[in-house]
Amino acid sequence: MELTFTIVKLAGASFGLSIHDKRPGETGCKVNTVDPQKLAGAGGITIDDVLLSTNGVEIQSEVQLFKILRETRTGEAIVFSVRRDAPTEKSELILFGVEAA
Repeated sequence: MELTFTIVKLAGASFGLSIHDKRPGETGCKVNTVDPQKLAGAGGITIDDVLLSTNGVEIQSEVQLFKILRETRTGEAIVFSVRRDAPTEKSELILFGVEAA
């Protein structure tokens, strides 16, 4: 199942995830760890999800993903296209980050 997650970047908020770099012949990068207290986990991204693209750019590596996240301005939306093998009730989730105190 392919899902779309839209997360708005706010100042001081962390995404809290790591991924495996894309291997030859694979599509997307598998999520290795997710902190449920950070934006990605709170937004519904889970371990073993496969990140296909971010803002329409195919994800090849963790370095590339974090470059995209760093370059995204505070207040801008980041759209993750994700493949998930497990069934889920939601196909789209919009999450607004919480600014760190």
